[in-house]
Amino acid sequence: MFDLTPRAVDITADTYDWRLTNSLVNESEICGRRKEKEELLKILLTNDDDLPIYAIWGMGGFGKTTFTQLVYNEEKFKQQFGLRIWVCVSTDFDLRRLTRAIMEPIDGAPCDLQELVPLLQRLQQKLTGKKFLLVLDDVWKDYTDRWSKLKEVLRCGAEGSAVIVTTRNEMVARRMAATFVQPMGRLSEEDSLHLFQQLAFGMRKKEEWVHLEAIGV
Repeated sequence: MFDLTPRAVDITADTYDWRLTNSLVNESEICGRRKEKEELLKILLTNDDDLPIYAIWGMGGFGKTTFTQLVYNEEKFKQQFGLRIWVCVSTDFDLRRLTRAIMEPIDGAPCDLQELVPLLQRLQQKLTGKKFLLVLDDVWKDYTDRWSKLKEVLRCGAEGSAVIVTTRNEMVARRMAATFVQPMGRLSEEDSLHLFQQLAFGMRKKEEWVHLEAIGV
């Protein structure tokens, strides 16, 4: 009746571009996640492990990227980390692309190297002795061998450097040897209602829609 016919879809070909994310966020439009944010900030700012990996996992649409944007743009981090780098991984965990994506914000220019080994060596030179926060957003699959190579290079950073990973897959989070794995749960009822009101009524005055609340409840 609804033409719901199963068919194969190549998610790598057409969806990569629209899945790209960045570090920009309008904090005034965000509802909830205050407690989770404070907990992660505390852990990040006090942990002295050797390159700790913090993984945030959960169903698509639960706000993993938005939550990480809030943490990434926290004023304390701007003072704490000399380098802050945001990379969207998505369905393409290509080590050459990721290495360039990490390096280019440091240089402020495109990298012309093509071979993987010189790329990794150049990245190691750029990060050695520097305290950095790296976000790998939207990691889809488990590429243990590729991640191990990149992680070894990232270890050259100064003490206190850290990596945040977001993924829909708990197994991916754990196989990336995360120091801390945080499941992203649902918003509280209060925050959910506030988000609904914000999206449904926008800039309207409360007097204009408050009588509808009883219908919704």
